Amino acid sequence: MPPKPSLRMRTWGTRFDTLPTSPPVSPPAAEAAIDELGDPDASEMTSTTEPLKRKEEKMPHDASVFVGSLPANIDQQDLTRMLSEHLSEHTEVKNIKVVRDSKGGVCAFVQCEDAASAATLIHTLHSNPPKQFLGRTLRYEPARAFRTLLISYR
Repeated sequence: MPPKPSLRMRTWGTRFDTLPTSPPVSPPAAEAAIDELGDPDASEMTSTTEPLKRKEEKMPHDASVFVGSLPANIDQQDLTRMLSEHLSEHTEVKNIKVVRDSKGGVCAFVQCEDAASAATLIHTLHSNPPKQFLGRTLRYEPARAFRTLLISYR
């Protein structure tokens, strides 16, 4: 018969209490350390931090406008071009992303210069009488973060 394990007092905590903690190294701290050391390989480090800078330059979702009720029978490139022409009289459009869902519905996300120009575009389009787009009245709303995040993974 195996010996009985010794009974010890149980201390409360989690199983993760014994794991060592180490703070994550942030890229700005790593760049500062390289600058202080004067490392000749610093050019290699800047090439790895460029994607991080590009990610920060990405436009926020509040500079986007959701456009609904688009016709489904037109090619995506033609629809993008025609929508850009349709909105060019109101604001400068940086990018348009046309999305088709599984039920055949079509919508678009229009990227403006900044949040103020997106808000101005929506206000202008709502205050003026609706201008028909291929026989349809389009719906314009501020883009929500959840919608744009869902679209970016498709």
